[in-house]
Amino acid sequence: MSAAALIAKNVAAMPAALHAVSPILVSTLGWIGQSCFSARVLVQWLASERAGEPVAPRIFWSLSAVGAAFLTAYAVFRGEAVMIPGYLVTLCVYLRNLHLTQPQVAKSRTSSLAPLAAIGLLLSLGPYLLGALDHDARTAPNLAWQAVALAGQGLWIGRFLMQWRHAEGSGRSEFPPSFWWMSLGGSTLLAAYGLHRDDPVFVCGFLISWVVPLRNLVLHYRRATHWSR
Repeated sequence: MSAAALIAKNVAAMPAALHAVSPILVSTLGWIGQSCFSARVLVQWLASERAGEPVAPRIFWSLSAVGAAFLTAYAVFRGEAVMIPGYLVTLCVYLRNLHLTQPQVAKSRTSSLAPLAAIGLLLSLGPYLLGALDHDARTAPNLAWQAVALAGQGLWIGRFLMQWRHAEGSGRSEFPPSFWWMSLGGSTLLAAYGLHRDDPVFVCGFLISWVVPLRNLVLHYRRATHWSR
Protein backbone atom coordinates (compact mmCIF):
# COMPACT_ATOMS: atom_id res chain seq x y z
CA MET A 1 0.00 0.00 0.00
CA SER A 2 1.37 3.44 -0.95
CA ALA A 3 2.03 6.14 1.65
CA ALA A 4 -0.76 8.31 0.24
CA ALA A 5 -3.25 5.44 0.41
CA LEU A 6 -2.19 4.66 3.98
CA ILE A 7 -2.67 8.29 5.04
CA ALA A 8 -6.08 8.41 3.35
CA LYS A 9 -7.10 5.21 5.14
CA ASN A 10 -6.04 6.59 8.54
CA VAL A 11 -7.84 9.89 7.93
CA ALA A 12 -11.02 8.04 6.96
CA ALA A 13 -10.84 6.07 10.20
CA MET A 14 -10.44 9.15 12.42
CA PRO A 15 -14.13 9.96 12.96
CA ALA A 16 -14.87 6.38 14.06
CA ALA A 17 -11.82 6.38 16.35
CA LEU A 18 -12.88 9.62 18.02
CA HIS A 19 -16.45 8.39 18.28
CA ALA A 20 -15.25 5.29 20.13
CA VAL A 21 -13.49 7.24 22.90
CA SER A 22 -15.14 6.78 26.28
CA PRO A 23 -17.51 9.66 27.19
CA ILE A 24 -16.13 9.49 30.74
CA LEU A 25 -12.60 10.06 29.44
CA VAL A 26 -13.77 12.96 27.27
CA SER A 27 -15.58 14.57 30.22
CA THR A 28 -12.48 14.06 32.38
CA LEU A 29 -10.37 15.95 29.85
CA GLY A 30 -12.86 18.82 29.91
CA TRP A 31 -13.10 19.05 33.67
CA ILE A 32 -9.32 18.90 34.10
CA GLY A 33 -9.01 21.78 31.64
CA GLN A 34 -11.71 23.81 33.40
CA SER A 35 -10.11 23.06 36.79
CA CYS A 36 -6.87 24.60 35.52
CA PHE A 37 -8.77 27.63 34.26
CA SER A 38 -10.63 27.98 37.58
CA ALA A 39 -7.36 27.67 39.50
CA ARG A 40 -5.73 30.37 37.36
CA VAL A 41 -8.68 32.67 38.07
CA LEU A 42 -8.21 32.20 41.81
CA VAL A 43 -4.45 32.72 41.58
CA GLN A 44 -4.80 35.88 39.52
CA TRP A 45 -7.52 37.22 41.81
CA LEU A 46 -5.47 36.71 44.99
CA ALA A 47 -2.34 38.17 43.42
CA SER A 48 -4.28 41.23 42.23
CA GLU A 49 -5.87 41.77 45.65
CA ARG A 50 -2.43 41.75 47.25
CA ALA A 51 -0.99 44.12 44.65
CA GLY A 52 -4.03 46.41 44.59
CA GLU A 53 -4.08 46.28 40.80
CA PRO A 54 -4.60 43.66 38.07
CA VAL A 55 -1.46 41.50 37.79
CA ALA A 56 -0.62 38.16 36.18
CA PRO A 57 1.84 35.92 38.06
CA ARG A 58 3.78 33.32 36.11
CA ILE A 59 1.68 30.43 37.42
CA PHE A 60 -1.39 32.08 35.85
CA TRP A 61 0.09 31.52 32.39
CA SER A 62 1.27 27.98 33.23
CA LEU A 63 -2.23 26.94 34.37
CA SER A 64 -3.70 28.66 31.32
CA ALA A 65 -1.48 26.72 28.92
CA VAL A 66 -2.24 23.35 30.53
CA GLY A 67 -5.96 24.12 30.63
CA ALA A 68 -6.02 25.18 26.98
CA ALA A 69 -4.31 21.94 25.93
CA PHE A 70 -6.87 19.78 27.76
CA LEU A 71 -9.84 21.81 26.51
CA THR A 72 -8.58 21.63 22.94
CA ALA A 73 -8.64 17.84 23.20
CA TYR A 74 -12.07 17.98 24.82
CA ALA A 75 -13.47 20.18 22.04
CA VAL A 76 -12.06 17.85 19.38
CA PHE A 77 -13.65 14.76 20.93
CA ARG A 78 -16.94 16.60 21.45
CA GLY A 79 -17.00 17.71 17.82
CA GLU A 80 -17.10 21.41 18.75
CA ALA A 81 -15.13 22.82 15.82
CA VAL A 82 -16.16 26.38 16.64
CA MET A 83 -14.45 26.22 20.05
CA ILE A 84 -11.06 24.87 18.94
CA PRO A 85 -9.56 28.05 17.38
CA GLY A 86 -9.98 29.97 20.64
CA TYR A 87 -8.08 27.44 22.70
CA LEU A 88 -5.25 27.00 20.20
CA VAL A 89 -4.71 30.67 19.41
CA THR A 90 -4.78 31.67 23.08
CA LEU A 91 -2.39 28.81 23.85
CA CYS A 92 0.16 30.65 21.71
CA VAL A 93 -0.45 33.77 23.80
CA TYR A 94 -0.08 31.89 27.08
CA LEU A 95 3.25 30.45 25.98
CA ARG A 96 4.52 33.86 24.87
CA ASN A 97 3.55 35.39 28.22
CA LEU A 98 5.36 32.58 29.99
CA HIS A 99 8.43 33.60 28.01
CA LEU A 100 7.95 37.25 28.96
CA THR A 101 7.74 36.40 32.67
CA GLN A 102 11.16 34.72 32.71
CA PRO A 103 13.44 37.28 34.38
CA GLN A 104 16.58 35.77 32.88
CA VAL A 105 15.27 36.03 29.32
CA ALA A 106 15.70 39.24 27.35
CA LYS A 107 12.27 40.58 26.56
CA SER A 108 12.34 40.62 22.80
CA ARG A 109 9.49 42.49 21.15
CA THR A 110 7.69 41.74 17.96
CA SER A 111 5.84 44.14 15.72
CA SER A 112 3.21 41.66 14.59
CA LEU A 113 1.21 38.81 16.10
CA ALA A 114 0.11 37.53 12.72
CA PRO A 115 2.57 34.60 12.32
CA LEU A 116 1.71 32.81 15.58
CA ALA A 117 -1.99 33.63 15.28
CA ALA A 118 -1.98 32.16 11.77
CA ILE A 119 -0.28 29.00 13.05
CA GLY A 120 -2.90 28.62 15.76
CA LEU A 121 -5.77 29.06 13.31
CA LEU A 122 -4.20 26.63 10.84
CA LEU A 123 -3.80 23.99 13.54
CA SER A 124 -7.37 24.52 14.67
CA LEU A 125 -8.70 23.96 11.16
CA GLY A 126 -6.68 20.79 10.66
CA PRO A 127 -8.99 18.31 12.45
CA TYR A 128 -12.04 19.88 10.80
CA LEU A 129 -10.58 19.65 7.29
CA LEU A 130 -9.60 16.03 7.90
CA GLY A 131 -13.16 15.15 8.83
CA ALA A 132 -12.21 14.27 12.39
CA LEU A 133 -15.08 16.33 13.77
CA ASP A 134 -17.79 14.62 11.75
CA HIS A 135 -19.75 13.17 14.67
CA ASP A 136 -23.13 11.68 13.86
CA ALA A 137 -24.15 11.72 17.51
CA ARG A 138 -23.97 15.50 17.88
CA THR A 139 -26.02 17.67 15.57
CA ALA A 140 -24.24 20.81 14.42
CA PRO A 141 -25.68 24.09 15.79
CA ASN A 142 -27.77 26.22 13.46
CA LEU A 143 -26.34 29.32 11.80
CA ALA A 144 -27.64 31.69 14.47
CA TRP A 145 -25.90 29.82 17.28
CA GLN A 146 -22.77 29.42 15.20
CA ALA A 147 -22.76 33.22 14.82
CA VAL A 148 -23.15 33.62 18.61
CA ALA A 149 -20.24 31.23 19.22
CA LEU A 150 -18.04 32.89 16.60
CA ALA A 151 -18.75 36.35 18.03
CA GLY A 152 -17.89 35.06 21.50
CA GLN A 153 -14.72 33.44 20.20
CA GLY A 154 -13.81 36.66 18.42
CA LEU A 155 -13.90 38.53 21.74
CA TRP A 156 -12.28 35.65 23.63
CA ILE A 157 -9.39 35.32 21.20
CA GLY A 158 -9.15 39.06 20.53
CA ARG A 159 -8.69 39.95 24.19
CA PHE A 160 -5.54 37.83 24.43
CA LEU A 161 -4.16 39.04 21.12
CA MET A 162 -4.72 42.59 22.36
CA GLN A 163 -3.10 41.70 25.70
CA TRP A 164 -0.20 40.13 23.82
CA ARG A 165 0.42 43.30 21.82
CA HIS A 166 0.20 45.34 25.02
CA ALA A 167 2.71 43.03 26.75
CA GLU A 168 5.11 43.18 23.82
CA GLY A 169 4.97 46.97 23.88
CA SER A 170 5.50 47.31 27.62
CA GLY A 171 7.83 44.32 28.04
CA ARG A 172 5.67 43.18 30.98
CA SER A 173 2.90 40.61 31.30
CA GLU A 174 -0.09 42.71 32.38
CA PHE A 175 -3.73 43.38 31.51
CA PRO A 176 -5.18 46.63 30.11
CA PRO A 177 -8.84 47.35 31.11
CA SER A 178 -10.10 46.54 27.61
CA PHE A 179 -9.02 42.94 28.25
CA TRP A 180 -11.55 42.62 31.07
CA TRP A 181 -14.39 44.24 29.11
CA MET A 182 -13.78 41.85 26.22
CA SER A 183 -13.68 38.97 28.72
CA LEU A 184 -17.17 39.87 29.96
CA GLY A 185 -18.60 40.04 26.45
CA GLY A 186 -16.94 36.84 25.25
CA SER A 187 -17.82 34.79 28.33
CA THR A 188 -21.47 35.86 28.14
CA LEU A 189 -21.85 34.76 24.52
CA LEU A 190 -19.94 31.52 25.00
CA ALA A 191 -21.85 30.62 28.17
CA ALA A 192 -25.08 31.09 26.20
CA TYR A 193 -23.71 28.82 23.48
CA GLY A 194 -22.72 26.22 26.08
CA LEU A 195 -26.25 26.27 27.51
CA HIS A 196 -27.69 25.79 24.04
CA ARG A 197 -25.36 22.84 23.45
CA ASP A 198 -26.13 21.39 26.90
CA ASP A 199 -22.43 21.28 27.73
CA PRO A 200 -21.76 21.72 31.48
CA VAL A 201 -17.98 22.01 31.00
CA PHE A 202 -18.31 25.09 28.79
CA VAL A 203 -21.15 26.60 30.85
CA CYS A 204 -19.26 26.26 34.13
CA GLY A 205 -16.04 27.68 32.73
CA PHE A 206 -17.56 30.73 31.06
CA LEU A 207 -19.91 31.61 33.94
CA ILE A 208 -16.97 31.57 36.37
CA SER A 209 -15.18 33.88 33.95
CA TRP A 210 -17.60 36.67 34.89
CA VAL A 211 -16.38 37.10 38.48
CA VAL A 212 -12.73 38.05 38.13
CA PRO A 213 -13.08 40.55 35.24
CA LEU A 214 -15.58 42.55 37.31
CA ARG A 215 -13.24 42.60 40.31
CA ASN A 216 -10.21 43.50 38.20
CA LEU A 217 -12.12 46.39 36.62
CA VAL A 218 -12.92 47.66 40.13
CA LEU A 219 -9.24 47.42 41.09
CA HIS A 220 -8.13 49.15 37.89
CA TYR A 221 -10.51 52.10 38.12
CA ARG A 222 -9.95 52.47 41.87
CA ARG A 223 -6.21 52.72 41.25
CA ALA A 224 -6.75 55.14 38.34
CA THR A 225 -8.94 57.35 40.56
CA HIS A 226 -6.32 57.29 43.30
CA TRP A 227 -3.50 58.40 40.98
CA SER A 228 -5.65 61.14 39.40
CA ARG A 229 -6.06 62.89 42.75
